[in-house]
Amino acid sequence: MAAASDVTNAPGRTEYDALLFIHGFLDSHAVWRDMTSVLAPFSVPIIAPAPLRGNTLPDEVRNLLRECGADAVAQRGIRVSFSTNLDDTQFDSLVAPNVLMGKAVARQYYDAFTQGDPRGNAPCAYRGPTLVIAAQDDPVITVDQVAASCRERFASAKFRVVANSGHWPHLEQPAQTAQLIASHLGWSQPNQPRQVESSAAAGVRAAMRV
Repeated sequence: MAAASDVTNAPGRTEYDALLFIHGFLDSHAVWRDMTSVLAPFSVPIIAPAPLRGNTLPDEVRNLLRECGADAVAQRGIRVSFSTNLDDTQFDSLVAPNVLMGKAVARQYYDAFTQGDPRGNAPCAYRGPTLVIAAQDDPVITVDQVAASCRERFASAKFRVVANSGHWPHLEQPAQTAQLIASHLGWSQPNQPRQVESSAAAGVRAAMRV
């Protein structure tokens, strides 16, 4: 598991426009489709962090999350309970056969999320500009939890909250999430947007005009 300092400070590393640490990126790629299409023109590696020190969950939650692989009904139920601003069409698309998480992936994802790394118990060695985003109505990782983690790991970070969103602000409020990232980085609209894109992606692109 790479720490931020391993990626940003090591000699000979590629120069990037930004480095995005995004909770939940290891989830189905469908969750991030609209955001990644916008980020594609930029030199931006996306790293999926669980909290680096890991996260302990109750046994009943552990069993539900770790063993939901290849179970469309269970995965849909999890998404329904974790989100506040998605509709039935979106829920259905996230458990379609071509994006449904398999048993091995679900278990590996859960284990990576919970086991952590000892370096997560200390302040991050990276001291550059940092933005931490939480979701207002996330029932899983609350605003208070994210704020506490931000203070402990990234003391000088900017902290922002996406309104009217549950656990997946990048899917529930993609334009608002993109605007926060764009404002932080000073990005402008790509010169040649894709000709075919979803309505959500179009909204994200519009939000990134700065």
